[in-house]
Amino acid sequence: MINIYVYIFLCDSWPVLYRVDEQVLSWYVRRDLTGHFTPPKLPQPGVLWEAKSLSYTETVYLDGNPVGALYLEDDLDDLHRRILHFTKALAVMAGTCLLIVYVLSAWLRNGITRPIYDLAWTARCVASRKDYSLRAAW
Repeated sequence: MINIYVYIFLCDSWPVLYRVDEQVLSWYVRRDLTGHFTPPKLPQPGVLWEAKSLSYTETVYLDGNPVGALYLEDDLDDLHRRILHFTKALAVMAGTCLLIVYVLSAWLRNGITRPIYDLAWTARCVASRKDYSLRAAW
């Protein structure tokens, strides 16, 4: 008799172990999950992404011979919560950066444009009064 140990690290997963004849050998649902789960018929091997879940099926081999299949299914609620959390954090960081850029540009604008305005004012005064003794301050 072969002992099979399956360790599940996924948060909301439903593992099912099938025999070669596609009959369910074993399946597990965590105690804290309240939903009803019925093992599906053996799906095709590979990954299947759906809107609210992700499932993975892989053939199990022993000494090069297939002895069954392992099916894992996980809902994507945790992933969706994390995406929403990261989106909110990104929005806060982007807003903060825009505010910092606005304040810095307003502060630096006076240091850069004030001498240009003073020079333009001096040029207008020289042109309108014909007073060539005026000088622009540095």
